[in-house]
Amino acid sequence: MGSGSKTADMAKGDKISYRLDSNEMVQNNTSLARAYALFLRKIVLGEGRNREARLLDDNVLESLEMSLQPLRRIPKENRREIENADIINGVNLILTRLDDETKEPQEQYFASGGEQGLSITVEWPLIGMADWTGPTTEARRWEVSPGQLFDTHSKRSMGCIQWLNQQVVIFNGKGITLEKMIRTIANLEAAHAVNVGRLMYREGEVPSAAARDPDIHILKNIALFGLGYVELVVIEAGMYLFDRLLKEPSIEKPKGPIYGVTHSFECSSEEAASSQPPWLQYRGRVMVSFSPRPGIEKFTVRAPN
Repeated sequence: MGSGSKTADMAKGDKISYRLDSNEMVQNNTSLARAYALFLRKIVLGEGRNREARLLDDNVLESLEMSLQPLRRIPKENRREIENADIINGVNLILTRLDDETKEPQEQYFASGGEQGLSITVEWPLIGMADWTGPTTEARRWEVSPGQLFDTHSKRSMGCIQWLNQQVVIFNGKGITLEKMIRTIANLEAAHAVNVGRLMYREGEVPSAAARDPDIHILKNIALFGLGYVELVVIEAGMYLFDRLLKEPSIEKPKGPIYGVTHSFECSSEEAASSQPPWLQYRGRVMVSFSPRPGIEKFTVRAPN
């Protein structure tokens, strides 16, 4: 596994760097994603579906002479497949009924299931980590930064709705937009947590909000170095917009020094070239099935063409 580091820009341009263990990294980034999701909801999403409640709309962008830039593009020839599979050959369950008084065994019930699990195939790299290729060095780590998500050199200008409607990723053939990712973290984690422990439901059961739209929640549990992909995208989108507003001359800046924080990861040559790198993980839970042929659920993730 790669390790993480933080670099903070000091008031005079100096930098400090220190390492975090994996648990600290996950906790810090999860909290950061929630904070940025709330920030983005106030600035560009609005409350609920009320876009009028947002602080930054096309009229404000025009008055500030400020533009939003498009997402990065990942050329097809630069992609390669990596995968993560969690598969078991079979499962058996034995239940023994005990006598209520003597506690002696009375009868047994057996249940079994065949080969099952999940398989995730990713066309690497994805948008949000466009330059995460090749082994890292002391001078070049895999960084969580706005330039991994957005084309910060582009002269193309986008309005808020167009910017939010960009497809970030194709999950099992279905496009998921930047707005969908931000809204998922902002509405379902940062403000009102939703139970996504079980996305399947029985016949006649009313499905939960998560079960009615499982793709985004499965995608959210696909993690790189312990950091969920959706969380990573939200962090970079928040960093991008905060930086753009910070550089706007007409907006009053906070008093005192402003510190920039960059999380980065290390990756060896072997892991960078591996088709099954240990830093690609599924951090969700998988329900055990006792069907004779439960099958293997397959998920594919790639950048838009």
